[in-house]
Amino acid sequence: MNLTDINKIKGDESVEDLINMFEENNSVITLIIVKTKNSSPATFNQFIKKLKNDKPELYSRGTKIFNELLNDNKFSINRLLRFIKNPKNKVIDKLIDNNLNIMADLLKNNKLHNNDYSDEKKIYESSMLNKLYNLKKGPANETLNRFKWSKDICEEFNLTEGSRLMQYYIEIYEIYIKEYC
Repeated sequence: MNLTDINKIKGDESVEDLINMFEENNSVITLIIVKTKNSSPATFNQFIKKLKNDKPELYSRGTKIFNELLNDNKFSINRLLRFIKNPKNKVIDKLIDNNLNIMADLLKNNKLHNNDYSDEKKIYESSMLNKLYNLKKGPANETLNRFKWSKDICEEFNLTEGSRLMQYYIEIYEIYIKEYC
């Protein structure tokens, strides 16, 4: 799906038109959700009902997207397009949803493109963390666990670069706790 596909749905289609579009292209369901749910909620309601009752196999194909997008209070077209595009953006959205904004920012602005995950660099980062923030054991442990959670999210979406980045920070905090707490 690309940005020009958005023009395929005008918001005034019939339930049957929407079902035919979905049968032809599974990814169009996201556009149906975006355009029809907001512009024609009654049509959207009937579309979902008809899919469930008359085309259960088609409905089941869209179940994951229905559950993730329809129940999302932060639903927007920009978020939808990021969701469709790549796993990194999916991870970033999930990190933000779980109040892991710092980790999301690190992933967005990954400065470790040269993959310098050396032990020397981790020790240096840990000493800078101590010098700048002098965290106590409780907050340091909480941050360590936030990085572990973020790594789990990266692994859930098979985002290897994100998982490696979060592991890097996990090791920094493990060194920090061992050396400074």
